[in-house]
Amino acid sequence: MLLRCLAHQSNLDADALCHCKEFTEALFEEWTLTEIWDEYGIVGDIMLFTNNFPRASIHKLISPDLLHQLIKGIFKDHLVDWVEKYLRITHLKWEAEQIMDDIDHCIAAGCRFKQWTGDDSKVLMKVYIAAIEGHVPHDIVHTFHTFLEFCYLAHHNVIMESALKELNDALQQFYHYHEFFKMVGVATTFSLPCQHSMKHYVELIQQFGAPNGLCSSMTENKHIKGSNKYKALRQMILTNQHLNKLTASQANFTACSMMNGGVSREDGDDDLAEADDGPTALSVHLELTFYNIYINSPEHNHAHTVALHPNDLCELPVVPLTQLPHYDSQVRVFNSASSRFYTPSDLSGVDGMCTEYICACLMWRNEGLCNNSCFSFNYKGVTYPCAVVHWFDTIGNEPDNDMGMWMVWPAHLANNSPFFNIIHLNTIYCTAHLIPIYGTHFISLDIKSFNSYDAFHAFYVNKYADHHAFETAT
Repeated sequence: MLLRCLAHQSNLDADALCHCKEFTEALFEEWTLTEIWDEYGIVGDIMLFTNNFPRASIHKLISPDLLHQLIKGIFKDHLVDWVEKYLRITHLKWEAEQIMDDIDHCIAAGCRFKQWTGDDSKVLMKVYIAAIEGHVPHDIVHTFHTFLEFCYLAHHNVIMESALKELNDALQQFYHYHEFFKMVGVATTFSLPCQHSMKHYVELIQQFGAPNGLCSSMTENKHIKGSNKYKALRQMILTNQHLNKLTASQANFTACSMMNGGVSREDGDDDLAEADDGPTALSVHLELTFYNIYINSPEHNHAHTVALHPNDLCELPVVPLTQLPHYDSQVRVFNSASSRFYTPSDLSGVDGMCTEYICACLMWRNEGLCNNSCFSFNYKGVTYPCAVVHWFDTIGNEPDNDMGMWMVWPAHLANNSPFFNIIHLNTIYCTAHLIPIYGTHFISLDIKSFNSYDAFHAFYVNKYADHHAFETAT
């Protein structure tokens, strides 16, 4: 075990001096191997290869690990587990099971995950706080809120002095609110290595720069391939079976002198569909299946006017329909659109470019109907990609105090009809993830992922969807 400081394992929250090579060598001279292991967790009969390097103190080179220390360590293994223990302590067994089933349903919405992978843990962190609200006290909600603030501040690709102060403030608030778990008897100690690592983040950032999503799994990202993230376990098992069969076939063909040379894949082949190594240029592209429709009515000409005049400040609903431009050509309705944008802190190409897809298929994974929202039309040789949007209004003038997120509800016109509009795809700034405000009541089992937005009337704008949303919605 490699240590950054001299804090004792029984009291990791105490302030302590930094660990150094000279201290370790002094332990070897004065203590036995058993004492060194019991007190400091150091394996005394193993000498690191960097031990005699003059400028390579391994204790100072230990970097932050956002995935294993924060996401999988503190969040999933500590906080989520403590919430479950709290529910079992404060409720009858059947009541606790019922609450946990409701929380699982809020998270998965019928997806029925069989195994949470590292990526699933990241997704869980983004939506868990909204799922437990209403089932746990405010102090627990605040604990998750301050922890998420710390995580996303540490994830910034550029960290200024002001962000370091916010990072330290979030840490102190986290220490304040997570005492609730000890007060109710859920946690007996906070002297846990992963939680202790948070104390060193400010110092490490000052020494080595922004972690920028750094985690040790980056060197292991070729372990598992062949999954599109939907029911991934079955796909990974099938992929491994195929790879084993290919390896066996290669050995057999080689033994029969049927092959010369290797047949391994290129090292540069990567399955990260989002990564884009092309030039740094933003773009929006409509693609995949489309079908044509023909329109010849004043109402549909509204879309034509918005696309041709995106900067016109005139309120189009007050323009008489008879004054709208006439358009009687075809409109192509698409099932998918791709957007290419700059995301320096995500898994992206060498220049920080990333491509994501907007799905608007008629049937979502053969489970529920979806609405087509992307279309295009051609006018005087220029193609205009557009989208149908339903606007939302904010609730209140500031984010919710407990959750730290803005609240919105669907906007309506004066006649109480939904406020729909047409926008050019180039006017979309970034994606937004809305989480329903579940309230204190259990949600119906009939609510699935494809109809959840129709079943609720108010939502949180999830600033924890990714670090770009965090910067925009904070």
